[in-house]
Parts: sequence; structure tokens; C-alpha cells
Amino acid sequence: MKKSEIKILLKLEEEKSQEALKKELNLSQSYISRALNSLLKKGIIEVKTKQKKKLYSLSKNPFSALILKILKKNPKILEGKKESLLSALWKPKSLVELQIETNIYN
Repeated sequence: MKKSEIKILLKLEEEKSQEALKKELNLSQSYISRALNSLLKKGIIEVKTKQKKKLYSLSKNPFSALILKILKKNPKILEGKKESLLSALWKPKSLVELQIETNIYN
């Protein structure tokens, strides 16, 4: 998981617009947009439109809540390949299947 995604997740305990995230994190619009799109594709956040404004929040699934809880304790823990392992754990798999899917072998 990229640092920008982690920073955004830590701000999404309540619904926020892209503009609000931009102001709070002092990041460019394109940087925020790419990170939000990545998080949406992973199913970690969701978006809804309210009065022509897109509002982003954590998905209503246990996986998103778990990720937020982990990030609050140690924001750097999910940087890099470790996040792919957590994603792979969403559905039960054997150790070999997890290694193949995440490309983590040690």
C-alpha cells in the first residue's frame, strides 16, 4: 500500500470529499485522485454522491475496519507487499495459494 493511500485511509473515519482530503493532507488533486481510485479498486473505500459532490468513506466490510485498526497502531505496517497478503486473506486459501497470489515466499 502506498503512503498516500495510508494517509487517506487514516482520514476516512468519516465521509470526506477529495477537496477536503486535499486540504487536510496538503497533497495535489491528482495525487489524491490516484490514491482514491486505487483504494476503490481494492474495495477498501466506497464513494457516494451527495448534492453533486463525491464523498469517500471506508467500505462497510470487516476487512476495511481491520485495515484501519492496523494502520492506527502502526501506519507503516502495510507499506509494500504486506498489503497484498492481507488482500489475499479475504478468502480462505492454502499457504501455497497465498504465496502464489501475493508473490511472497519467505
